Amino acid sequence: MNAALSSRRTPASLECAILAHGALQVPTDQVAALRRNPGKITGKEFSPALLRFADEQTVVGVATVLQAIERHGLSETDFTNWGILGSPIFLGRSTVVQAILRFRKEGAWGVSPHIIPHRLLHAVSGTVSQVLGIHGPNYGVGGGPDGLSEALLTAFTLITSDNLPGLWLLLTGHDPEPVLDAQGQITSPGACQAVALALSRTASDRQQRRLCLTPYSDEKRAFTEASLVSLPALRAALEATSPASVPLWRLDGFGTMSMMRQGVQPRLAA
Repeated sequence: MNAALSSRRTPASLECAILAHGALQVPTDQVAALRRNPGKITGKEFSPALLRFADEQTVVGVATVLQAIERHGLSETDFTNWGILGSPIFLGRSTVVQAILRFRKEGAWGVSPHIIPHRLLHAVSGTVSQVLGIHGPNYGVGGGPDGLSEALLTAFTLITSDNLPGLWLLLTGHDPEPVLDAQGQITSPGACQAVALALSRTASDRQQRRLCLTPYSDEKRAFTEASLVSLPALRAALEATSPASVPLWRLDGFGTMSMMRQGVQPRLAA
């Protein structure tokens, strides 16, 4: 193949700034309290009643976004033209199992009509769009254990190619997954976790964290040796105070992603 043509076909590295971030891990049996009081946002009329029938991942996700907004001073930001991507993992798995068992026993009258709309892939992003008044792109990505790579790739695509002032990326899941018995009762609840990232095409402060995406054709060794990106790894990297902890992850099917700061080189994630 012609070398010049091959070079043109190789995608370039992409970079975006993290304007704000939040991370929460909430035991499943404590989500009910968070549902009633997920947080507040200045200038927005938001009633917790919106979360009455929401999935646990949606509740924790909304609270994480509100945490990020408050922590990083975005309360006065107009999010109207922003986008929102939600990437839940096995959304509503235990609730749907319980609903199926009730349907078998009681028929359609035993199942709430609120289950389906609040457990669809787009339910997390749709709820956040209502809370923040977002009118930009709004949809769910992934849905399974490999969904994080898909969500991050989609976020890079939107933030670098669409005319968006900003993009929320909300990643949610359980760690570990709840364990159910034959009657559909949860015997091992685990915890619900979420990571929220407010992304921008450019950074106003070079000390801000930045995400850098590099195609594997440019970093074959790093792609082979790096660990797959995960929610716990993202949470640890965001909460780390030492610049030396900046890691490098593999996005399956594409390349590597690093969380960088000015003057700090990424390393392979353990």
